[in-house]
Amino acid sequence: MDGPTIAALLARAPALEELMLVGSSHRITDEVADALMGLSRLRCLHVCCTDEKRLVQGHERFARFFEDARLQVLGLMGRGLVTDVMLSHIATIPTLEKLGLWYMAGDDLSDCGMAAFASNLQTTSLEMIQFSDIHQITDRALFDLISRQSRLKHLDIAGCNGLTDKGLLRALQIGEAKTQLQSVSVQDCAMITDRAIVKLVQTLGPDAVSYRKHGW
Repeated sequence: MDGPTIAALLARAPALEELMLVGSSHRITDEVADALMGLSRLRCLHVCCTDEKRLVQGHERFARFFEDARLQVLGLMGRGLVTDVMLSHIATIPTLEKLGLWYMAGDDLSDCGMAAFASNLQTTSLEMIQFSDIHQITDRALFDLISRQSRLKHLDIAGCNGLTDKGLLRALQIGEAKTQLQSVSVQDCAMITDRAIVKLVQTLGPDAVSYRKHGW
């Protein structure tokens, strides 16, 4: 199914509340991105394009959609979808409760862009954060991101190599106050060690912590 066909189908479903777009990057066109503008009831959006060599064709138009979106759930994977520009628009969505971002090498995402996203995020209702291979997130950015999220229950970080033991524990307030967290998953983070995991397990319990050492 090509982009214009997908866009035509979306135009016929203005009451759509949940949408998952999965497939080749060339199918997610400008027409598809524009069609999202007509989905005023859309609350859950997942876009998944695993082609690491091609930009999602409609990636620039998604920014305009995010400006007025009232999404509660957002998941993005695809070249051009996790960038400084895109995150600056995602940060304006005040209704987000679950956020998943999968970074693809080569996209224009910087430490400064990630820091700006963390400090400017409008929502304070995040219950789940899932980040994958976002090396640009630092200890400070994670702290800024989480510090205003009193409802956060699930944190999943995979391949986020800019995070350290100290930064992770500080951001999650481990050992400082009662936490609302129910689960933490730490996979392939180069600077997260057994020391931090032991403290997480002591606080949350063994069933709440998933851990795999970097390179295993």
